[in-house]
Amino acid sequence: MTEVTLLRGGYVLTLDDELGEIPDADVLLIDGGIAEVGVDLQAPEGADEVDCRGMLVMPGFIDTHQHLWNSFFRGLTTGVGERAYFPVKRRLAALVTADDTAAATLAALWESAASGITSVVDWHHNLRSPDYAEATAAAHRVSGLRTRLAYGNPDAWDATRTADLDDLERWASAGVGPLSDLGLAVRGPTRSEPAVLAAEWEAAARLGLPMTMHMGGRRSDVDRYADLRAMDSAGLLVPALQVVHAVDADEEELRLLAHRGVSISLSPATELGSMGAPPIVAALDAGVQLSLSTDSLALPARADMFEQMRTVVRLGNARGGAPVTPRTALSLATREGARDLGWDHVVGRVRPGLRADIVVVDARRLGFAVALDPVLSLVMACGVEDVHHVLVDGRWVKRGGVDLTGLDAARARSHAALRALLARAGWAVGGTGEGDVAVAGQGTE
Repeated sequence: MTEVTLLRGGYVLTLDDELGEIPDADVLLIDGGIAEVGVDLQAPEGADEVDCRGMLVMPGFIDTHQHLWNSFFRGLTTGVGERAYFPVKRRLAALVTADDTAAATLAALWESAASGITSVVDWHHNLRSPDYAEATAAAHRVSGLRTRLAYGNPDAWDATRTADLDDLERWASAGVGPLSDLGLAVRGPTRSEPAVLAAEWEAAARLGLPMTMHMGGRRSDVDRYADLRAMDSAGLLVPALQVVHAVDADEEELRLLAHRGVSISLSPATELGSMGAPPIVAALDAGVQLSLSTDSLALPARADMFEQMRTVVRLGNARGGAPVTPRTALSLATREGARDLGWDHVVGRVRPGLRADIVVVDARRLGFAVALDPVLSLVMACGVEDVHHVLVDGRWVKRGGVDLTGLDAARARSHAALRALLARAGWAVGGTGEGDVAVAGQGTE
């Protein structure tokens, strides 16, 4: 049976250079695809007609780097001492089970969906065995979101050992899911021996997989900040590679990344909090392909691309040079994310022929009807609480502000998994000191 939905009368931000922004427009969806975009479209017989007057209709947000497996550490990490992110991860990662991973992954994906994020790259740096990959992929499929499993290694993995390339090849052959694909999360030259680098880069090339690599924050963090010039000399800067953060990249390095076709995923709220201000204007001026990402809910943070967009605008302007406009920030969070992932022929714009990953933001409480610049209002004044409708591949995951994914149950499962994990770790529950941990009851943040 054909499924037909007509989104009626919204202000459509297509993010498409040809179509532009269309006030009081309609978007017709048929069987999960965008069929028409225009004014006063005829509703086909039996169409589900949805009133979007006074609302913004736009592509779903695309999060190009999120560590889903440890999302249930949120509230456990404080940024101080043994409760800082990395000490917590080192203490608990080896005790996290495959079932824990599935619970945390699903809760994080559904929180992302509720906030308007329709595509997520799962940057998985604690895949401890093929069972963990199975559990993670199952959570991706259940979520209904468009995802990429960036297949990595167990936390604190031996620098002389590759990720499980045999299992990677199995997934490359079998596929992750109907809306999911596969990538390789690499540690890079600071945490891998040359033979490991060669093997992982060769595997990605042979299997046709994209790669993603953390590149620390500050240049002084030698354990995490890769030397881009040395990587280029070794032939490691290839178009299939994305680097994450790269906060201290200088102008010459940024030009090198642009020349080699290497992209950067920025997590500006995280970077500003612990790494420094990312060189947004310089990267844009150099022509680097940029996208935006959440990083990890464990920091603690929430899945909130509005925050990332606002941070981009404010940081970009603070760094000087040409201003970073709200439209640029919105493009980075949608269309440019799709380009970064090689998905721009599928999603990232509201255009006929693409799939219907669409978010409708209700800005009426902000006086949207008289706003002179709706994109300015969207980026600088709206938030996740204004996300009214969300569709992924034409399927409703949020409608009328009501979440349809089972997020509350997923969070409860995730919280229960954290309690059991802390018990296995011998980490006291109930105290409020640096070493003790208080875990909120079911159904709470």
